Amino acid sequence: MRFGERSISMDDIAKESIVSKKTIYQHFENKESLLLTIVKNEIVEWDTFKAELAAKKESAVIKIYRYNEFVKTRILNFNPLFIIQVSKYYRAIETEINTAADSNQTFIEGLYRELKRSNLLNDWVDISSAVKVQRVLNKLFIENCALDKKNAVNAHLHLIQSNFFGMLTTSACEELQHFISQN
Repeated sequence: MRFGERSISMDDIAKESIVSKKTIYQHFENKESLLLTIVKNEIVEWDTFKAELAAKKESAVIKIYRYNEFVKTRILNFNPLFIIQVSKYYRAIETEINTAADSNQTFIEGLYRELKRSNLLNDWVDISSAVKVQRVLNKLFIENCALDKKNAVNAHLHLIQSNFFGMLTTSACEELQHFISQN
């Protein structure tokens, strides 16, 4: 959704999707049910990505890097104002988004645990705190994107990468730097 939820009407949606408003209402009871479907479809995209990423034969360092890149791309594909507004005005959608965020947090926590088992994470790192920090950074990213997309993307990438690199052992940093230079 390119526009914030509050700034669009069902007429706008019909015009943008090149179908009549009547056709939309044949499939969706109201705007909330349409928006809920959009959000659920986005969640399916995230879940599919996580499943594919989990199946890859790569180190957790690379998987976390790929996950962060995916987060950046997906958030940029949605108007951040849309995410903020639907969460604010529709409780069912807010619940879906929070459940998905919890699932994403569990996924990334599993990757951090894999890093710890592989001795690629510094001993001082508390995994629960690291994952919470990442979730807060992603939330801030969404909010800042609503104000200034380009600068928010650059700031977010810098924060995530600095935070992530700071937790890794030297060998893990070298592995990640090699991967980034190859791609």
